[in-house]
Amino acid sequence: MRIAAGFLVGVALLAGCSSGDDDDTTAAPPGTEAHESRIEEASATRCATEVATLQTAVEAYKAMNSGAIPATEAELVTAQVLVREAEYADLDAAGTAVPAPVCSE
Repeated sequence: MRIAAGFLVGVALLAGCSSGDDDDTTAAPPGTEAHESRIEEASATRCATEVATLQTAVEAYKAMNSGAIPATEAELVTAQVLVREAEYADLDAAGTAVPAPVCSE
């Protein structure tokens, strides 16, 4: 009896699931305006995320080094506050994270 009840609960839960036809996360066909728009959104998000991550690493570095500003991203990697140099973010002369040139293409 418990197995049958569990089965019915499972069927009821699945019945409430969306087929995905009406949500905005479905893939857009390549070459369409929707596809290009999603690529642009993803690129912008990646750039913003890397800038935020790099800035967080800068703040951690400053906290560990009496407020000293890192000269390069390599310095952040050496200090182990960043796993790898950012591809979509750079440090400006003041040690602030900014979008890399690739983000404005």
